[in-house]
Amino acid sequence: MRRWIESFPDIRCSVWRHRNTTREVVSLFNGGKRTHRHFTDTDEGRRLLKIKQIRDNNLRILSLLEKDWQRDYSEPCKTIYVPDFGETANKIFFDSLVERSNSYKPSKDKKSPPVFYDGKPFKSKFEADFARLMDEYGIPYKYEARISTVRRKTRCPDFFLYLPWLDLLILVEIYGACSKKDYLPTIDERQHEYLSCEWMPGTNMLSFYYSDETAYIPEMVIEEIESVECRRLLFLENEGLTGKRAG
Repeated sequence: MRRWIESFPDIRCSVWRHRNTTREVVSLFNGGKRTHRHFTDTDEGRRLLKIKQIRDNNLRILSLLEKDWQRDYSEPCKTIYVPDFGETANKIFFDSLVERSNSYKPSKDKKSPPVFYDGKPFKSKFEADFARLMDEYGIPYKYEARISTVRRKTRCPDFFLYLPWLDLLILVEIYGACSKKDYLPTIDERQHEYLSCEWMPGTNMLSFYYSDETAYIPEMVIEEIESVECRRLLFLENEGLTGKRAG
């Protein structure tokens, strides 16, 4: 996986100065020599910036996972070569999702005010903490994007995650009022709709259940995501889609 990530083009950002003009540029290097340079406000510049962001995010989460592995198992992390999936159906679907499509707006009353993270409102502290954790690990996500379910119904799951190094799309629901009896039937209804659309628990769907008395443990969230990653890797190996190159 590290080899695949490090195979991304060498892209660097800098500042271009000419007389009294200052502009940001993004440069493409090959063998240590600059081959192309574009201003960041051009189409090609924006494209290169996006590639650099993907590479940096992938390296960040990989480094954190390798550190966790080393801590838990006291041995180097196993490396599996995963091909560059490119513009897959999962990637196209994730890019098409529009965040905050839910017509419901966080309450502004004093009992349940919205929780802000990175200047954006979330309906609960659990959701804001989840977004913060995904940013910490560099995992791309979309918050409350609308999708179609059975019988032309629509839902806005709390999060969609996309792991490009595995071409893995994960639907995430955070159920934060599990201590309320009238809330449980709504959980069953949503779970049934997702299952009918082939969102499978532990495979491409994760659910987290909390109440006011439940402690939020970030490590457990990452462990659940890692478990889904392992299943995806096993699937790729069984399908013969992973190479045998050593890391």
